[in-house]
Amino acid sequence: MRECNSMKKRFHRTVLLQLITSYVLASGALAQTTPTLYPLTLNYTAPATYLIKDIQVTGTNSIDKEAIVTLLGFNAGDTVQIPGPAITDAIQRLWKQGLVKDVAIHASLAADHHVVLTVSITECPRLSAYSFVGIKKKEQEKLIEKIALVKGKVVTDELIKNLQKAIKDHCVEEGYLHTTVTIASVPDPTNADYMQLKIKVDKGEKVIINAIRFEGNQHISSDVLRSQMRHLREKPRFTLVKDVLKKILTLQPIRKQGILWRPFNLQESWNYLQEHVILLSSKFNQAKLEEDKKRVVSYCQSKGFRDAAIVEHTVDKQQDALLNIWMKVEEGRQYRVGDIRWVGNYLYGEESLKQILSIKRGDIYNPLLLQKKLHNNPEGQDIASLYEDDGYLFFQVDPVEVGLAGETVDLEIRLQEGPQVRINKVLIEGNKVAHDYVIRRELRTLPGDKFSKAKLDRSYRELNQLNIFDPAIDILRVPNFLDKTVDIKYKVKDRPKVEIKFSGGWGDEFMFSATLATNNFSLRNLVRSRAPIGGGQTLGLSAETNGAGYKNFALQFTEPWLGGKKPRYFHLSLNKSSEGNRGSIGGKIGLGTRLTWPDDYMALKGSLAYYRHDYEEYDLLGNNEKHTGVLNDLAVNISLERDSTGPNPIYPKEGSKLELHTNFTPPWSWLSNKEHNGLSVPERYGWKEHHQWMLDSSYFIRLLDDLVLNVRGHFGVLGKFPSQGSIGPFERFSLGGGTRLGNRTLRGEEHISLRGYEDGYITPKDKVTGYKGGVIYDKFVLELRYPIISSYAATAYALAFAEGGYAWAQYKDYNPFVLRRRSAGAGLRVYFPLIIGTTIGFDCGYGFDKKTTDKRYNELEFHFSIGMGLR
Repeated sequence: MRECNSMKKRFHRTVLLQLITSYVLASGALAQTTPTLYPLTLNYTAPATYLIKDIQVTGTNSIDKEAIVTLLGFNAGDTVQIPGPAITDAIQRLWKQGLVKDVAIHASLAADHHVVLTVSITECPRLSAYSFVGIKKKEQEKLIEKIALVKGKVVTDELIKNLQKAIKDHCVEEGYLHTTVTIASVPDPTNADYMQLKIKVDKGEKVIINAIRFEGNQHISSDVLRSQMRHLREKPRFTLVKDVLKKILTLQPIRKQGILWRPFNLQESWNYLQEHVILLSSKFNQAKLEEDKKRVVSYCQSKGFRDAAIVEHTVDKQQDALLNIWMKVEEGRQYRVGDIRWVGNYLYGEESLKQILSIKRGDIYNPLLLQKKLHNNPEGQDIASLYEDDGYLFFQVDPVEVGLAGETVDLEIRLQEGPQVRINKVLIEGNKVAHDYVIRRELRTLPGDKFSKAKLDRSYRELNQLNIFDPAIDILRVPNFLDKTVDIKYKVKDRPKVEIKFSGGWGDEFMFSATLATNNFSLRNLVRSRAPIGGGQTLGLSAETNGAGYKNFALQFTEPWLGGKKPRYFHLSLNKSSEGNRGSIGGKIGLGTRLTWPDDYMALKGSLAYYRHDYEEYDLLGNNEKHTGVLNDLAVNISLERDSTGPNPIYPKEGSKLELHTNFTPPWSWLSNKEHNGLSVPERYGWKEHHQWMLDSSYFIRLLDDLVLNVRGHFGVLGKFPSQGSIGPFERFSLGGGTRLGNRTLRGEEHISLRGYEDGYITPKDKVTGYKGGVIYDKFVLELRYPIISSYAATAYALAFAEGGYAWAQYKDYNPFVLRRRSAGAGLRVYFPLIIGTTIGFDCGYGFDKKTTDKRYNELEFHFSIGMGLR
């Protein structure tokens, strides 16, 4: 036992001795690996090369040390010349990062011609907070987004200078030319490595333009030149009456070259109006001035002054907030067209091309008109479209001035017809909701077909008419010259899947309607237990009320391509309404098809509708007599339509819409073979009996750029069957007010809007039968429209209108050449697809033919409407 204990003690002593020895040896070895460093004496006349033993970084807080070493351009184990360019370049690279405000590299000498480099840096402070003084919160948000000001960013002198410049540039763009920006950097009291920026902005007064003057223009008046400036305008003024009186007193209209001696020119009249009626001032912007100078020069060139130029301009400060702009114009000679020679035309003869060009020898030389006649003429056919509609996608045409003789320009129009191209692939992108087949069935461009620009434009229109995509549809052509084909790519952007729409009107009482609807429903997906969207079908649930007892609920479903192969229209609607002592229920089913004659803008639609109306103690005939009973309404509706308006259905710029509509019931009086004499009102009028015919036409004419004239005409007539005796009380016409939503009486008056008058102002009464409402009416409208906003989020346009109409109780009194109730006014239309999904309208009208005994005689009428009314 003692021997075992003795052996254990010897073993423990041995182990302890080995551990002590190992520690001593390890300590010695560690001491030997730490080099002894000595100051390095630099010799600038004879630099020496050293081997880098180690690189150390000091002074970093948030910057990664490894990143600093990487930026140096050398590592441990490399050789470096000290002093030498490598050290200088390394310091410059660190400076360029903009992360440090001080940097130095120190070298210490180790054994065996080795050096240890120490990089000492002082980091720039970082941004912890910022504040603005002198600008509103909305402007602050715009600026923060524009200059990308984020917390944690390194604060340097360059950053502060860039901030000052960006803020000042932003304010100058807004018209504040005298803006001063002061930025103070303050240490963060909670963190020494961070700074706070105090940004003070003094915008001063907004600078507007007092006057724009031209000098040197001898043939084109300054008024006309000013009107060509789209962005910059003089301060508001109305000098129209003053200028007209001046011209009349000085007999200018009847003098030579006066307005009475010249043919009417719409562009000239528009320019004159713009010059003398300035409602909104414009802020000064140098970039916009340069754009407007180009527009002025282009206009001069369009009048034959080929060499016109603005050779000098000055911007003078009249007051702190007013500027005067002066421009010196050199018109040069006025040129006319000389000889026109065609080169390279093999497919079409010169006579055909000349007819489209419609520019002849002796005409004023207008380069802008020439280009428009050769390429993309929005007002008619052009040479390029002639070829591209026939498949010549690679067609090129270039007008070349080949001779200047005096004041005549000789032209050579060079054509490169190229090969005929066919469509290879039709690609679709961006439709995350709508199925491909919904898009493809509307396209006129099919694989294998000959390329046609006209079909491309038609496809664009048809996709917009679906109203399920952003109107800004991008169509890309990807040509392949080698195999004479082209791929066409349609890039679309879906609109909201489900819309909450509001419709309404405000005349004598407010009417409100709300609709939960989608025009991209898919019944097929619903049956297959998928998300019921993307099929291009319309499904809507609507509710209508006046807040005082009237309620109307409707469910509607529309399939534009019944069967999926041909454009056959199917419609189904169910309706239930109630108000006080009456209620109605019913529905309608309709079919339609697109026609191909005389063109494929035509459509034929028909429907069958039935409604049952129960009433109790109700004035059915409008003669203050109460009755109780049931009124049945079974009617057939047939309409023949042609719609070529476009390209945007919300703001059409061209095309026309015509519709002939008839609504008739069976001849119940003839079928029943009953004598009406002696029958009670509920018995006699148990079924509605009539035939009604309506004709509506609407034409859109683009006048100048986006200025559009809408000309509309409406006509309606109500007839009777021979067995009726006289025209009944149902479906008569009433005019006056704005767009009305529904029909509030069982008589089913056809309400026609006529702005400037109260709702139902024109409701004639038949002297023989006592029935209220006209049996024939007409209405004519002139409406001038100009867009204010055109974007995906909203469309808005201003309008001015003049309209007139009337309704007659007897055929014999009808006179289509006399507008007995006329009005004029102005309005605004706003469309918010992402918010309410329909058009809001505001109109102010004055009726010229009100009776002097009316309560609101000589007063303006204001109309509010939501939705696009047909009439």
